[in-house]
Amino acid sequence: RTGSGKSSRVKQRVTLPGGMSDVPSASSRTVVLIGRTGSGKSSRVKQRVTLPGGMSDVPSASSRTVVLIGRTGSGKSSCANTLANSLDMFPESEGSVSKTKYVQAKEVTFEWGKKTYSLKIVDTIGIGDTKLSDEEVYTRLAHACHECREGINAVYFVTGGRFTIPEADAWDILWQVLFGSEILNFTTIVRTQFRKFRDAKATEQDTEEMKTESTAALRIMHNVKNPIMYVDNPPADYGDNPNREDSRKILLGHLALSQKVFKPPVFKEVKQRISNHVEEARRLAEERAQLQKQIEEMKRAQDIAAKNQAQAQARLEEQLEEMKRARDTTAEDLAKVQELLEAQKEKMKRDQDANAREQAEARALMHRLCKQEKKEDDEVSREMCNLIREQGNKGICETVLGGAGKGVDMAGRWVGSKVDAAVEVVKAVPESCSVM
Repeated sequence: RTGSGKSSRVKQRVTLPGGMSDVPSASSRTVVLIGRTGSGKSSRVKQRVTLPGGMSDVPSASSRTVVLIGRTGSGKSSCANTLANSLDMFPESEGSVSKTKYVQAKEVTFEWGKKTYSLKIVDTIGIGDTKLSDEEVYTRLAHACHECREGINAVYFVTGGRFTIPEADAWDILWQVLFGSEILNFTTIVRTQFRKFRDAKATEQDTEEMKTESTAALRIMHNVKNPIMYVDNPPADYGDNPNREDSRKILLGHLALSQKVFKPPVFKEVKQRISNHVEEARRLAEERAQLQKQIEEMKRAQDIAAKNQAQAQARLEEQLEEMKRARDTTAEDLAKVQELLEAQKEKMKRDQDANAREQAEARALMHRLCKQEKKEDDEVSREMCNLIREQGNKGICETVLGGAGKGVDMAGRWVGSKVDAAVEVVKAVPESCSVM
């Protein structure tokens, strides 16, 4: 019953009959190996023991192991210090060079409820260290398998904001190379530096945004099986901060409930996986480089072809423009020629009309002259007849030639100097007279 002293008896040593002493719990055993050098006794230490009835060697229920993975500057080591309730147990970095050059493992204790837990914190090298190759980073991550050979209760994939391509690559390495797909059941994304970590709506909204923010986020979120944990653990130089203490409670509460244990593969196996992965990555990189080179060559060829096509198109357009200008010039010349022809035709028509009028006027004038001549001829004839009647036929010629007669004077006014015509007229007078 309460107060009977039963709990205090737990700490006392027990002496059993026959000189037997108190021993560890029933789930632990101690064995001493003795043998000559080279007999293989030391190699037996690395083998795991499976007990009858399917029992396996597992950490005790009061111990927890957590592995922290994240890119440099994400708050990974700060998160480790928050778990350890320390400000400087794990060196923290802010730049692109990780302060954690190798896997660091520290053991602390924490209390949750009425129970005390031992906690092993494994802080890995920062992803994206600018001074290390990918192979060096992955190899050092593999050392976490050795540090956690007894089992892992949780893997915290720490991110300080939006996911990057190096983080997505590290995520793939985590479950595809280092531990296998089963580790996804033990992995939780820890979003650090989130001031509104207490606001459920803010965390839900951020989770939805992370799912669609980039290709890297899709690669990671597609395989996430546990809810994202939101915390705000300021760096150590910020000193005491209430957000840091509340964040520690969130992380420790999660670990206290993480009772299942994941058994990582042995270090040599993981190292071989990494070597195979790096070799495959190198081969793929070479293929990508070759394809990129071919793509660039094809692009250059396309650019050249496009340039030649553009030049040919420009030349064609220039020729078409010249033809158009020539056609326009020809059309303009034809229009001018047509205009000249029309003007010439108009002028010829005007000239023809003028000639026709002149001819008509000339014909009219000649007609009037003819009528006038006929009239004057008739008058001369009558005058001549009268003269002949008066003087007779004798001496007519002399009278005409001499210019003494009145008829000759009238004939002179009619024909002027044309005497021969007058003579002929006079000669014809007798007949005319006789007719008259």
